[in-house]
Amino acid sequence: AAGTERGDIKETPEHWIQVLNLEPSRANLEELSVLLRQRPVSWVNEFIDLSGVMALSDLLELLEKKAFKKPSDFELMGMVLRCLRSLMNLERGMNAILGLNDDANSGLGTPRGRGGASHQLQQIAMCTDIKHDSADAKAVQCQALTLLSAAALFSEQGHDQVLAAFD
Repeated sequence: AAGTERGDIKETPEHWIQVLNLEPSRANLEELSVLLRQRPVSWVNEFIDLSGVMALSDLLELLEKKAFKKPSDFELMGMVLRCLRSLMNLERGMNAILGLNDDANSGLGTPRGRGGASHQLQQIAMCTDIKHDSADAKAVQCQALTLLSAAALFSEQGHDQVLAAFD
């Protein structure tokens, strides 16, 4: 099929980092979510090494900070959370979300925010504090709580960071 050749730029993690920064549409996030589940672990690791977790977290922060959220904003937030969930299925992805450095040169170490929670985990926690009653908002809250539960169960550090994210 067209667009699936090995050398196609759309197949590279670099391309998807750019997409997150420049064109975070529902269709693009849905495609990225599928890629994160279906590509080889080496592809996902490269996405993580290129600060893909931070790009997703930054997009989540941008959407979360909108004063007036439309249903499409909640939909995008849900898609970002789905991408993060795919990454959390891998130990390396979970470590990146928790800001735990498994390699000094990988760029996974992230600044700690309040109380020692990683920036990424704080952004997920912020999604639980949506002041909307819509079904879309509730769905985002449920997704975020599911991810926070997974982080808390992953390790003692994950548990501590989840608690710190709510302080």
